[in-house]
Amino acid sequence: MKLLPAQLLVILITVNTFPSWSQVGQQGIKICVISDVHYFDTSLLINDGTAFQNYLTYDRKLLKESYAITESLIDSLIAEQPDIVLVSGDITKDGELICHQKMAAYFEALEMNGAQVFVSPGNHDINNPHAVAYDGDVTYPVPSVNAAEFVSTYEDFGFNEAILRDTASLSYVAEPIPGLQILSMDVCRYDSNYINNYPQTDGGFKPQVLEWVKDRVIDATSSGKIILGLQHHNMIEHFTNQKLVFSEYVIDDWDNISTILADLGLKVVFTGHFHAQDAVSKTTLAGNTIFDFETGSAVTFPCPYRIVTIHPDLTMDVTGKRVTEIDYDTGSMTFQQYAKNELVNGLPSTIIYLLTNPPFNLSQSTAEFVEPAFSETILAHYEGNEGSPSSNTQFVMFSLYLSGYGYIADGMQSIWNDKSPDDWNMSTSLQPALVPQQLNITILLQGPFSDSEMTTHLNPEFLPLAQPYIDLPWNYSGLSSVQQIPSPDVVDWVLVETHDAPDAASVSVNSLVGRRVGWLHNNGNITALNGSSNLQFYHEIKQALFVVVRHRNHLAVLSSSPLVLSGGIYTYDYTTDADKAFGGIAAQAEVIPGKWALIAGDADADGVISQMDKTDFWSVFSGKSGYLKEDFNLDSQVDNLDKNDCWRINLGENSQLPAGK
Repeated sequence: MKLLPAQLLVILITVNTFPSWSQVGQQGIKICVISDVHYFDTSLLINDGTAFQNYLTYDRKLLKESYAITESLIDSLIAEQPDIVLVSGDITKDGELICHQKMAAYFEALEMNGAQVFVSPGNHDINNPHAVAYDGDVTYPVPSVNAAEFVSTYEDFGFNEAILRDTASLSYVAEPIPGLQILSMDVCRYDSNYINNYPQTDGGFKPQVLEWVKDRVIDATSSGKIILGLQHHNMIEHFTNQKLVFSEYVIDDWDNISTILADLGLKVVFTGHFHAQDAVSKTTLAGNTIFDFETGSAVTFPCPYRIVTIHPDLTMDVTGKRVTEIDYDTGSMTFQQYAKNELVNGLPSTIIYLLTNPPFNLSQSTAEFVEPAFSETILAHYEGNEGSPSSNTQFVMFSLYLSGYGYIADGMQSIWNDKSPDDWNMSTSLQPALVPQQLNITILLQGPFSDSEMTTHLNPEFLPLAQPYIDLPWNYSGLSSVQQIPSPDVVDWVLVETHDAPDAASVSVNSLVGRRVGWLHNNGNITALNGSSNLQFYHEIKQALFVVVRHRNHLAVLSSSPLVLSGGIYTYDYTTDADKAFGGIAAQAEVIPGKWALIAGDADADGVISQMDKTDFWSVFSGKSGYLKEDFNLDSQVDNLDKNDCWRINLGENSQLPAGK
């Protein structure tokens, strides 16, 4: 097949192309990002003693100080007056119910002061068997939270505001400001924590969650929206061999997944977990760049938080600040000096324990030799903008290369090299790489077709102002609603997909690059939500452009031929010939001689018109009126006309979309 010339598809832009409804590009937006607060309520330390100190031996968080740190951090965030606050997990020390409740109260204070707070879970937050109180030499179990309780505790901080929530995880997408979406991705593994008696540290995407996330990125970018990712684990390696030597801190299959999401249009992800203030970027072979901004822990030096500003020209500035003062006795030291001193003094035992266990498995003597250099490197990585290693650290790295531990030296050297972007101050553009491409699509629906056009009986009384494809099986999370129906000619909402594939038979979920909802008019024309403009999409087509059109109770159709750009518009008319739809005469119904339409009767939208569409749907709603999927002829009534004139004559018909689509 002859491919479309790339020069017709790629047009660089230098001006803002965001739709008029979007506040992105119209105003400045300020976001604060915090991570790994690990709040430890003072009531859980009944008496300091051996039990608590043993915990700190291998985990040098500032837990006793966490209340004072959190108080100062929240005060600092309120003073910043952000529009949005993002929280990338590990909100509590070990998932204690009381700690979650206290943090929810802090987040409520932020919202009372004008910010919208969005949380993502961390590996410490859910189903954690280490939720205990400390009393001298012993510990006592205390109530923790499961996934449902996590949601209920933080329901006002992302979950209730979500446009759409994933059913297989705690992932969700929200749109706090028109044109800006927050995609919270749950990559934590907490289902087996109580079985293993340990909070699982590593993370990754379940296959179905990754598919859900991909669809959210597609829906946002194809609608011309900015989408910011939020998750606990790193999306990208922050230094060479990180996945090898610190495998639990980067998602599984990170290279492949970050490439997929970057090529779909995800440009920025905010992460945490490793407690380092670090920023990295990756550019895919297709030329798409994704940034991973890891924010350090509030209870580990340098106790940072990030400030993100999205300017009207779509430039995004990312800066950072530190918690500098807390209401706690730090002796003669400033809090920053105190926090650094605590980390410096606590790292050696932690590092030796780390190096003598998998995956390093160094001998005790080798670990003690490596520890000062390793500790210096980790300390520098936590603080960001690493600088230069000491002569001793350089000697240790050289020795590791000579002794068969080059992979450790590679990681250490990579940390010191600390490639761009800057860990504390950088700018990038969120501007889409392409001007929107226009689609002029024409279809007919068999159900409402009468004489030479479709009826508009649902308009305006029954047509919803919010698009109906937010739920299963579509889960569309792009443009969601309008203030009013734009024209008396509107028949119904439709969902249009754009695919990048070599031919129609190759169209699948993996070829999907864009989805838009639009209005279907009585003459068959599909328009944008203003009722007059063409639909638009924002992706470069590398192979050929194919379009799928879906309706809530008609069988979907796929263009049999690639769309061709002419006069700046991709035009396709499914109505003029049976062969315009993939599958030919089996894909559409001829409503009058020479006019073809989508086939009516698929109440459950499963791609098959079956007995279930009658017994489980039409029969249940027969006699009712409104905007109902059982109303196959779209006259607002569920009656025998729907059963006899639509469902019965099409019983047994199937969508002709390729398998897997």
